[in-house]
Amino acid sequence: MDTNNSKSAPGDLLRIIDANINRIGEGLRVLEDIARMHFNDTVLSSQLKDMRHSLQDIPYSIKLKTLNHRDAAGDVGAFLETSTHHTEMSLYNFIVANSKRVQQATRVVEEIAKTESIGIDSDKYKKARFELYTLERDMLSKFMRQGKQSRIKGLCVVIDSKACQVHAPVQLAQTIIDSGAQIIMLNRRKMTDRYALELAFNLSDACAKSNTLFIVDSRADIAGSSSADGLLLGNNDLSITAARNCLPFEAVIGIEVFKPRQAAEAASAGADFISTGPLLDTDKDNEGAKIDVDTLKAIRSSTHLPLVAFGGINRDNIDLVISSGADSVAIASSVTCASNPADSMRELSDYFR
Repeated sequence: MDTNNSKSAPGDLLRIIDANINRIGEGLRVLEDIARMHFNDTVLSSQLKDMRHSLQDIPYSIKLKTLNHRDAAGDVGAFLETSTHHTEMSLYNFIVANSKRVQQATRVVEEIAKTESIGIDSDKYKKARFELYTLERDMLSKFMRQGKQSRIKGLCVVIDSKACQVHAPVQLAQTIIDSGAQIIMLNRRKMTDRYALELAFNLSDACAKSNTLFIVDSRADIAGSSSADGLLLGNNDLSITAARNCLPFEAVIGIEVFKPRQAAEAASAGADFISTGPLLDTDKDNEGAKIDVDTLKAIRSSTHLPLVAFGGINRDNIDLVISSGADSVAIASSVTCASNPADSMRELSDYFR
């Protein structure tokens, strides 16, 4: 488009362009700093930074004309306030408000730029607006997941097929929740899909009522269908990107790791927590890789992500596992197959106090 046509652009349109280019830069800078300094997310912050520079990059001749028509002192709407102006803001509201600010401003520039005399690429702002819809969702997902990340601690009780043979699983879950479990995990190995999905719905409902995290092992489809709080992926399961497409946007995803390098890779890939295991595993059915306490300590040193330790943990070794850096300890048969699960829970919970 011939930018020389901007000579005939009306001053009021140039003033609108100037105000909205400024709004775009301001809003994106807020989002960029949240991504950079709160989320510590290099990918998100880079995307927002690139967008900010691109959208504020208008032809020099047009920039001069918009500056000539700037009249901040005479802006009749500069200090108008809405009924929600003094509402206490949370980080969630900051993300939403600044996303909407940029989305609306890009729409204004997009529409005004359709005037031939302006000389600005309307399609660039349209494209950016739709990109920002996705970035807003990504940032809100990150925010919601951070809240769940902070709850990955204490006892994680695994309900599996063995537990279902000893106790009624939903009643067992309620007993465990009432006894202080922070996380319930469903391991559907050796269960039919139909049974596992029905059980997942019931466990998800029980956990939601008590503010306990519910995580499904391996199966993204079951986790998504039951509105689970999270999913734990093994090395042969879906990628994090593929799994996220199956889950609520606020669900956390964990990755099973065996080495410090894998923990760092999981963090870079967008994992919300990691599991180490099997650790001290005595399950003869599990023929996979195992780790020792020294490896657990090395993994803990390699990442800031919450760490859940798995496999063969009981009252004889739980203290060692916790002191080696585990934020949460996964317990299965020592609780779920006990004659009195509540007593076993209370005894193990004491190690986290």
